Amino acid sequence: MTASTRRKFLLRSGWSAGALLAGAAAVRAAPLPAWARRAAARQHDPELQATFLAAVLAGRAAEVRALLAQDRTLVDAADAEGCSALVLACREGHTEVKAALLEHGPRIGLIEAAMIPDWPRVVELGTADRAAIDAFHPVGGTALYAAARAGQDDGYFLQDLGADPDANPRGRFGVTPAYGALLCKDPHDALAALVSLLSNGAHVNAPQRDGDSLLQVAARRGDAHLLRYLLRRGADTTARDRRGRSALELAEAAGHAAAVALLTHPERVPRDDSSARYASDASGGAVVWPDLSDVSQAEQSAVAGPSHGQFERVKAALRGEPRRSFSRSTQDELAVEACGHVGNREIMRFHLDHGVPQSVCTSISVGDLPRAAALLAKHPAAVHERGPHDFPLMWYASIGGGDVEAAQLLLDAGVEIGQESQGTTVVHWAVRRGQPDLVRFLAEKGADLDAVGYKFDRNGQTPLQAAREAEDGDMVKLLSDLGAA
Repeated sequence: MTASTRRKFLLRSGWSAGALLAGAAAVRAAPLPAWARRAAARQHDPELQATFLAAVLAGRAAEVRALLAQDRTLVDAADAEGCSALVLACREGHTEVKAALLEHGPRIGLIEAAMIPDWPRVVELGTADRAAIDAFHPVGGTALYAAARAGQDDGYFLQDLGADPDANPRGRFGVTPAYGALLCKDPHDALAALVSLLSNGAHVNAPQRDGDSLLQVAARRGDAHLLRYLLRRGADTTARDRRGRSALELAEAAGHAAAVALLTHPERVPRDDSSARYASDASGGAVVWPDLSDVSQAEQSAVAGPSHGQFERVKAALRGEPRRSFSRSTQDELAVEACGHVGNREIMRFHLDHGVPQSVCTSISVGDLPRAAALLAKHPAAVHERGPHDFPLMWYASIGGGDVEAAQLLLDAGVEIGQESQGTTVVHWAVRRGQPDLVRFLAEKGADLDAVGYKFDRNGQTPLQAAREAEDGDMVKLLSDLGAA
């Protein structure tokens, strides 16, 4: 099962970190501290180990396999800093080397588990040693940093265990997990990991070492997609590193033309807006926030998590107290937003009856178009509202049932038809949800039918490819007739 498939299964099943822990009883490997790894490494022939680690770093999978056949114990070799061969392979993005190492049963600690990933093991080891979750590791940061560095976007498992999405255990000498995402070798994985962090509680302008910033890292890299996302999230374009250089100056020095163009006119990138997120309840009145100081995070997560689709569990978790409908997950997601981004109207209405905020996204998802129109009229910038996990407002036209009237309302208000996250547009959603009327309407309005999205497929997928994957012959014919390539 791939990481993506496993993630979808867990989400559909409503599994949480606690549920994974219950299912991980067979996993009992404990991490070796760095000093123990170095001691174990010294038991190898120094020249052989150096050759082995060099092959791992260079991504020479055949050589790695040959050396492991010669001495299987090399699988647990580590460099002088204490990074295991498996950590090095994941850090460098060498998937074939990672596979070769896993075939030989390496010792897997918390950091290795976060990078592979093996989330049940992460949950078990993190639960057994909470202090290790936000501790510094030689890979460059915390366990969440390690996961992001490897391009993993399921960091919510660690956040459910209490991981700080902005943890910087070395202060002015260290960096946060989002910094690690920007260092991920694969550009699409880097964006996925970055989106997962910054749309789930991490801050785009969190301090980094030497006065660095996430925007400056992206500028040095020159990736326009990463830069655009950071700008959309509100990255500070005036920030300068300890040598006084701005992101624009760094992009210019590196010769990244696309990055320079973006940073020369950063105001042209619309910023995400949350002005209507908590503006009013379902009746249009002011939201009255209850006191939840006596409700633990675990209890709030027990409401927010099942709100994605498990109504009976939600009602049980409320314990007869409507105020618990205001519960928020560890990823800064209200319970009503959880059911909102999966289109579960029954649970949305249940929470809305308890006075929780009704954003534009929620209004579209629950089918309350008059309230959506009123919010957009009062908060014009809300055309750039995003739901949890970076879900663009336009996506909700599909998530809410594929209502053409909802899509027309959004377009009339000024919402861009091409709103995307990781390249995925509302057309992708309409195709996956089998909504031909919405697909036809979007095509008539000029939507890009050939947009390549990476949310559902890390290799990139057009709407037509998604339809073929789903074996939806009618949708394939419709897209072809509409001119999809």
